[in-house]
Parts: sequence; C-alpha cells; structure tokens
Amino acid sequence: MNRIKLRSIGLGYTLIELLISMAIGLFILAGVVTVMLDGKRNFNHQDELSYLQENARFIKDTLTRDIKMAGYTGCSTPDVSNVNTLKSPAGDEYVLGEAVWGSDSVSGVWTPALGGAWPSIAGIDTNSDILSLGGIFGGGARLSRVMPGTSGVLKVTHPTFAEDGDILFVTDCKQSAIFQTHNITTTAGNTVDSLVRNTGGSAPGNHTKDLGKAFGTDAAVYKFEMRRYYVADSNISDAPALWRTVNLNSADEMISGVDSLQVEYGIDTTVGTGPDDVGDGTVNRYVSASSIIEDEAKNSVLWIGWDRVLSVRINLVLRSEGFVYHDNLAVTLDGVNYNDRYMRQRVSFIARIRNRGLDSL
Repeated sequence: MNRIKLRSIGLGYTLIELLISMAIGLFILAGVVTVMLDGKRNFNHQDELSYLQENARFIKDTLTRDIKMAGYTGCSTPDVSNVNTLKSPAGDEYVLGEAVWGSDSVSGVWTPALGGAWPSIAGIDTNSDILSLGGIFGGGARLSRVMPGTSGVLKVTHPTFAEDGDILFVTDCKQSAIFQTHNITTTAGNTVDSLVRNTGGSAPGNHTKDLGKAFGTDAAVYKFEMRRYYVADSNISDAPALWRTVNLNSADEMISGVDSLQVEYGIDTTVGTGPDDVGDGTVNRYVSASSIIEDEAKNSVLWIGWDRVLSVRINLVLRSEGFVYHDNLAVTLDGVNYNDRYMRQRVSFIARIRNRGLDSL
C-alpha cells in the first residue's frame, strides 16, 4: 500500500525571517521615538521662547510706562521753587531736576557714585546698569483747607492714594515742596484727613516741618515715588532677576531670567549756557551714565547734564527658564560671553520722557 506523505503546513517563521521582522520593527520604533523627541524639543523650544517674549513684553510695558511718567510733577515745572524737607542722605535722591538718573560700573566703580538709598541695596550686579525714575505716578487730591502756616498740617479729603510714611509732593503751580508724612489722622465725624509730618521719624525723615509756603485750596498733593531698577540674584530661581524698589520700601523681584540691563540716555547736546538751558528739545545722541558725568566735568558752562535727558534706551539680555540646547552654545551679547545650554534673547526699546523736550514745551 502506497503511503502519501503530506507536506506539513504552518511550521512558523525561520530565524532569518524573525531577525528581519525585528529589524524592521526596531527601525519603525526608532522613527517613532525620534519624532516624539523632536516634538518634545520643539515644544520645549517654543515654550521657552514664549517665556522670553512674555518677560520682554512685561518689562517693556512696565519700564516704558515709568519712563514716560518720570519727572511728572503736576502743574509744577522745573523752574518753580521747590522745598525739600527730607533728611540726607536718603533724601538727596529727591531732586526734581534729576527725575531720570542712572549709573554704570566702570572697572568696578559706579559712575556716577551711588547716593541716596542705593548704597543700602545689597547684591546689585555690577555687570548691569542701574536706573532711577522719580516723579508722580498716580493721582492726587486738592487741599481742602488753607494751611495755618508754613509748618502747618495739610488737610485733604480722604487721601486714598497715601499711607503713613509716604513721600508726598505738594504744589500750587507757583511753588512746591517734598516731605514725608508720618501719619494720616481722621477726626471722628469729619471727612477731612490731616497729613501729619514731624521732624526726624523713620527714614528718610524730615529735617524741618517748614514747607516754605502756607499752601491754599488751589494746591494739590500727590504721592512722590523714586523707582529704582537693577539686576540681582533671584530669590525664586538660580537665574539673575530684575528688581525694583520704590522709595525706601522693600525690593520687589519683578522678573527672573534677566542676565543684563544696559541703559543709554538720549540727550539734547545743543550748546547752551548752563543747567537751566533747555536746548532745542530733540535727542542728538545716546550715551551711558558715566558719559553724562564726563561731559559735565569737562565743561561746567557748556555742559550736558541729567536735565538734558529726553529719552531712555533699554537693552536687555533675557535667559530661558530651563535648558534648551543639547550642547553648550557660545554667544556674546552686550559685551558678555555666554557658553551654556540656555536660550537667550536681546531686547531693545526706547521710551520718550513725556515731560521733557518738545512734548513739554
């Protein structure tokens, strides 16, 4: 009897076929992983770029607003007689003619030298510049009573803009005064508050109560602020940050990831006859803070001082929150060499001072 031998079917794959299948699978998996990693890198890149752009937008909006308002003193003008009752040295900063002021570190020495409250601020980055902006940045209120004398109390109807210890500015367009109020008192049943000021007291304090004039109801009182910007180490990250102090209050950390702040001042270099000359009201060039002092020192008559600053140019180097690049990236920005994995962006903008130059004529 003949046997019929049937070929077995479904015996499986050979070793070679399995190896080929595994190779194809690994190749596909590697492609998927590569796409995923590229997507993650792109997401991280866009996320950090958005972080930089948001920081740049916030800093630009804040600084532009403050620079524009610098030097604003209500209806008062620089040629109006002003009495400053604040004690030295902290009170030395409150000079109406120097509503915009700055300094940069030259070979480790701040030029011009730091005065007022600046020496008490710790940790300022000497690779960045500092900037002071003084003036009225909010609303005020008219006096509701005539002062009984030059040392008398100012009375205002519920001054919601002021608190105990604030630096205040009063003016009737003919004369002005800067002083510190120590407490704001309200008499029961009376809608009028008294802005009490005394000699001494908390820093800076007043060296006198005499404002030089008994202001009447045609005068208005405002909160006067000296806003100082600088770069120092952050308290919330390992990156440098932009800080701001207002008068003698505690410093506020505004934005972390600010590697550098460089400030240039747009000045009117039209030849004048001294510090009271207003020039022609247009910016001729941008200089550093140390250059302004140098110009003044060279010629005390035909000088270029802080009263000639009409605009401010801000140059920032911003840093990403986390690493972006796989390897270190060497780059030089504003004269500083960086070599790490952070993404950096240089931001530059100009803000015009509203109360200076052609706009104020």
